[in-house]
Amino acid sequence: MKISKKIDIKIKAKINKLITENRRPYNITQIENIFSFASSPKILLLRHDKIGDLIVSTSFVRILRKKYPNAQIDILLSKYNISAKKCVEQYISNFWIYTKKITETIKILRQLRLEKYDLVIDLFDNPSVTSGFIIKYTKPTFALGIDKKNSIIYDYTVPMLDRFASSIVERIANLLIVFGINPKNENLDLEYNTEIERQKNTKFRFGINLAGSTESRFWGEENNAKLIEYLKEKYPDAEIRVFATGQYIETAKNLNSKLGNLIIDNCKNFDEFAYEVSLCNFIISPDTSIVHLASAYKIPSVILYIRKPEMNHLPWYPFNSPYIALETPSDTIEDISINQVKESIEKLM
Repeated sequence: MKISKKIDIKIKAKINKLITENRRPYNITQIENIFSFASSPKILLLRHDKIGDLIVSTSFVRILRKKYPNAQIDILLSKYNISAKKCVEQYISNFWIYTKKITETIKILRQLRLEKYDLVIDLFDNPSVTSGFIIKYTKPTFALGIDKKNSIIYDYTVPMLDRFASSIVERIANLLIVFGINPKNENLDLEYNTEIERQKNTKFRFGINLAGSTESRFWGEENNAKLIEYLKEKYPDAEIRVFATGQYIETAKNLNSKLGNLIIDNCKNFDEFAYEVSLCNFIISPDTSIVHLASAYKIPSVILYIRKPEMNHLPWYPFNSPYIALETPSDTIEDISINQVKESIEKLM
């Protein structure tokens, strides 16, 4: 382990000890309206992580806004997911951005404290030292979160649903019980409205996303080439849209040079990316944010996952949309065979 990493862990441990002093949360297990807010409470949501984490929170944000139509509902995002703010924009009053830079963090903590929030809701289902730090120093009237290792940072918690029997969407939605709302009676479908006028496809379109956020989530150029050849032969009238960012843009260009007639236009921002995904009729992708866009648009998908035996939860599968998950316990999705992908496509078509 690098020295800087060790120091970071020690600092977080000390911060965690500081922020958890003298707090004892009430664990709410029944559906009941705990808070006696006025019609326009001030609420801050914590979702300062990645794009996928924000998209899987859209149903919770939508239902909370329905409960409090006149409330000031703000959200703290990160520099990594602010580009996807469109998915909750219609429900949010103000956006804040957490950057991890010390001077900017001090500034934003001061600003958040001045807001005097009635309630801060931590949407993480895993322990976050940063969330605890924010709750400690913004001094809301109440703090709410999912029961987990660091739940002592909250005033109220809701039970953590079984991570092997529930989706991340359902675990977040369980926070609604403290507002007297039964999540099982609500529409938990995800959404992403880009407000870009949709064009009608004249042809069936396959969307192939080349890679996720790490190299281990790249299926390999050879596998993708075989997949494209198969789709061209099996579905000659279909279009094939290849999604790629960063170093994988060159891979997309190579595939187009070898196989031809691929749609590989780069997207200028995440809203354009989401729009292009919405035009697809079928998605093949590693585990990444496109999985949750496919859920939002109800697009059938074949998703490639790394699933280690030691994982303490299910992978984040598509929610309420047709899919087949192909999993490998190895260190790379390249170990998932082309035949497995072909068979899965046929089952969903």
